[in-house]
Amino acid sequence: MENGKIPVESIESWISSQGYPLEMEVHQKFVNTNFITGLSNHYKDFETEKSREIDVTATLVSAYSKKYIFRVTLCIECKYSKDKPWVIFSGQKNNPVPYILSRFIQSEYTYHLIDFIEDGAAINTNEILREKYIGHSIVQALKGKGENPDDNAYTACMSAFKASIYIADVYSKKKINRVMQSVLAIPMVVLDGQLFDCHLNLENKSEVQEIEFGIVEWKYHNPLNASPYIYVVTKKYLEVFVGKLNQFVLDLTSIREEHVSALNQIAQDALDEAEQESMDNPLI
Repeated sequence: MENGKIPVESIESWISSQGYPLEMEVHQKFVNTNFITGLSNHYKDFETEKSREIDVTATLVSAYSKKYIFRVTLCIECKYSKDKPWVIFSGQKNNPVPYILSRFIQSEYTYHLIDFIEDGAAINTNEILREKYIGHSIVQALKGKGENPDDNAYTACMSAFKASIYIADVYSKKKINRVMQSVLAIPMVVLDGQLFDCHLNLENKSEVQEIEFGIVEWKYHNPLNASPYIYVVTKKYLEVFVGKLNQFVLDLTSIREEHVSALNQIAQDALDEAEQESMDNPLI
């Protein structure tokens, strides 16, 4: 420190150690895709009812008509953990596509769309989901005695999960200007550090391997009764993963013309029902 002034290098070092550049880098990766992105958006924690911040959001909007708008929103938490790797404890292999879609967090009426997607869309899930094990828990490894007992891996997943629940819940209530809005919310964590998977091999012995991304099934009580998959991706694999995810989501929003007509009718019926309910109960 010279003349009582803090050098720029000290600030740069501190910023890097806190992971702030990672948030901006993740945001920029999605800017170059079809997603609409945001930094430091807020959501309401369904347990505490307090406002909390999610690092990055990325949304792709598909307007099937003037009556039905579908969104896929990623709620992304970013964590820097160079000296303490994360470990996913896993077991079963991934399930077929319909099960995958059901594990995204859904707003009301989205299940209609999923039925049509499973029936008609060309979903390229193999690129990002094939041959992966589903984790049942995730921890931050190599923590010493006396260190902060909070587990950054668990905290990051919980934040992405709660933000996704909030997004889906909000859009379950949105019928703006007689337009039905539905959403699939996907929680995701980007890790600047190493990620490992631990599972039992055929000899029932634990086997550990370094991975570039993993999936954790998140079982935690919530208002939507959802048990979603959380995607955990390392920074070094982020660009590849985002490209594959972008194509996956584009495939999700591509459905047959006859299904678009059916969705519009579903939206119209739901809007008519909501309007009638408000007329019958003017205080609602």
